[in-house]
Amino acid sequence: MSPPLRLGEKLAYGAGGASGALPNLGPTYPIEPVFVVMLGVSPAITGLCSILYRIWDAITDALMGWISDNIRTRWGRRRPYIFAGAVFTALWLPVIWLVNPSWKGSRIIAWMLVAQLVLLVFTTLWNIPYQCMLMEVTSDSNERMRVAA
Repeated sequence: MSPPLRLGEKLAYGAGGASGALPNLGPTYPIEPVFVVMLGVSPAITGLCSILYRIWDAITDALMGWISDNIRTRWGRRRPYIFAGAVFTALWLPVIWLVNPSWKGSRIIAWMLVAQLVLLVFTTLWNIPYQCMLMEVTSDSNERMRVAA
């Protein structure tokens, strides 16, 4: 049984919780209405893309979980991925909005699909190791529950 976590340690882990909750909405959630309403993409197409995003996310989440569990670095198993993923996500997010309204429908759809698939990879790169790190914070399941809450 590990000693109880100090308040500072709980706050340090919890600080990432707000950004960790955003993928539960889906990185594409605020973006899809813009493509439908402003750029005229069919809601059926965005719905199909949402299905593809979830399939892609299921594959990349499992792969990233395996990678962060099995690769060791001098900075730990999770930290390099959290850092790199956060930086890449921050740099890539504006790219989604660089779509040109004068493009034809198929080009807008391709832009939407590729840009958001890449965003999902970058989000997975930091989010999955961050979520997995909770299991390593303490061996006490009650303490983990309090940290997660």
